[in-house]
Amino acid sequence: MEKDNHYSSLETDNFDSPSFYVEDETHVFNVTDKDLSQFIKTIENIESRGYVGDQGMYKLKVSEASRAEGSGHQQVLNILKPHLKGKCVLQELRKYPLCDCLGYRAISGKNVFTSKFATEMALLSVYSSPETCCLQILQLSGSPKAVVDHWFDEARTFCVETRSARSELISHDEEGQGRLLENGKKLKVQYDQLLTSASSIAECRKKKEIHKYCSCEDCFVQSDPEDESDGLTCKSTVTPISNSALSKFPKYAMGIQLNPNKAEIKVTKSFSLSNLVSVLDLLPKVYRGLQIPHFYVGQVHSCFAAHTEDGALYAANYLHLGFPKIWVAVSAKYSDKVREALTSLKMDLNHTSCSNSLNHKYYILTLNFFDNLRVPYQITAQHEGEIVILKPDTLHFGFNTGPNVAEAVNFGTVNWIPVGVKSMKWRCRCFGDESIHLDMKPLVAAFFPQMLKSLCEYSVGKLQNEDDAKEKEEESSKSDSPQTVTARNMKTFECPVPECKSAYRDHRRRLVEHVRAQHPDSAIALLNQIETLYPTKVCASSTATMCEVCTSLIRGSSTHLEKHYKRQLNNAKLNLKTKEDYAQALERLQQSVKRRKKVVKANDNPEYYSS
Repeated sequence: MEKDNHYSSLETDNFDSPSFYVEDETHVFNVTDKDLSQFIKTIENIESRGYVGDQGMYKLKVSEASRAEGSGHQQVLNILKPHLKGKCVLQELRKYPLCDCLGYRAISGKNVFTSKFATEMALLSVYSSPETCCLQILQLSGSPKAVVDHWFDEARTFCVETRSARSELISHDEEGQGRLLENGKKLKVQYDQLLTSASSIAECRKKKEIHKYCSCEDCFVQSDPEDESDGLTCKSTVTPISNSALSKFPKYAMGIQLNPNKAEIKVTKSFSLSNLVSVLDLLPKVYRGLQIPHFYVGQVHSCFAAHTEDGALYAANYLHLGFPKIWVAVSAKYSDKVREALTSLKMDLNHTSCSNSLNHKYYILTLNFFDNLRVPYQITAQHEGEIVILKPDTLHFGFNTGPNVAEAVNFGTVNWIPVGVKSMKWRCRCFGDESIHLDMKPLVAAFFPQMLKSLCEYSVGKLQNEDDAKEKEEESSKSDSPQTVTARNMKTFECPVPECKSAYRDHRRRLVEHVRAQHPDSAIALLNQIETLYPTKVCASSTATMCEVCTSLIRGSSTHLEKHYKRQLNNAKLNLKTKEDYAQALERLQQSVKRRKKVVKANDNPEYYSS
């Protein structure tokens, strides 16, 4: 302990800073009830001293005396007990050939496994004995990295073998269409039943969440409207799993929310995560899952997939009781690099077109993945009574070394606001807008008014943080010239269906995907309307244009895209329906090129129109 950890104290005249030590390259700050009662000030004070640096994660260790005045272990279990069965999911992991990542899927269902889980996890004795394999390795080695290696070895024993991305793409034309046709027959019968009874329509809509869906074809067809587990978890097509295989999957009760007015679980006498005050409380809406804490009750080997927090927010995770939780974190400096690498892997073809695949919570990343990518990472073990703090846009995932109960919540500081605004470029629209996207305008107007003009014009790339803005103001004041903000106007692409109000800013491709997924019966006619309203933009030779059919990027001019369409029309492996789509896309492209040539000719020769 003396060798790896060293103690120090933060000094300031205005605020009593907590002492800290370093454990496994992660800073651990000792805090009391007094420090937590001024939570935001404590966080700002710790980070302003610069000890954490560029690291994306650090811990707060709550003193034993302060914890003793909070909610007891048995009280926590008594409050959570009624929610365990309904929120329990079975965690399926998938391994891919020649890939350093695992896929993740949460399987929900009210069955014998969830009932047994709820009964076991309500007992206090489960959280203390016997020792698990993960805990034994942590105690023997003293290194969280050794536990991570052990966990991946164990996880591969119950992983589901998955076909490669290429074979999934090919089977989508054969097996995939067969499944869709079979499911289509059922939907047709269901539609006939709905037409005969208005009450059945109301009952059907009650079971559905408007903003919790994925627009990809497989997920749209097979998603369960009664699933109340993790609304942001991908449910792509998989082979049915036997009960014997399901029994090996770890169980995890995820996303348990409590009403603070009825039951509040406290960390200390005067502090709980449910009453954590931050700048999010200034917004006109309360965002479910952000300001309201979630509880997580997990078994040994249960895990959470790699992701960054919505809006690049801070996150606080407190371990109430049980075995340690292992965290792997990558700082915001390297988050974009990981995003780009995951997109190129094409592990899950349903979401390769998404600009923020991390938000799908689908990937479990191995340490070898980071090593090959040359991305540094942190690994730490969170023990009972510790709060893990994740800085904005920190990529993180982890697992439980045994049964435990944790509570998590998001929060924001004033310094987070510019980061939150810039994170808008990573918006994921696969699951809807209102549930996870913050309206940053009120906060920007209050604390960073110089950024408001650029934000309103949606010029994310031109937004500046506070320091850059101050430097620009100083330079403008010296030169006595007015400050200018460069901004570009972004186009809004609206769905041509009158009843549908979907719209996408600066994303014509998203509108095309929306039409194919939500209006398949009239997709061809609607795509023609889209081409008329928003002609295809042909990029220069240094950029690429996306194929409307296979969504692959074709580098070069419109000539290269036209050649691609013609090659696919001569592809004997493609079915008739796909070739028709390519023919329609080719025709739209040729018409668009003719219109542009006509405009160019008119601009070069003003007498063109008169002739």
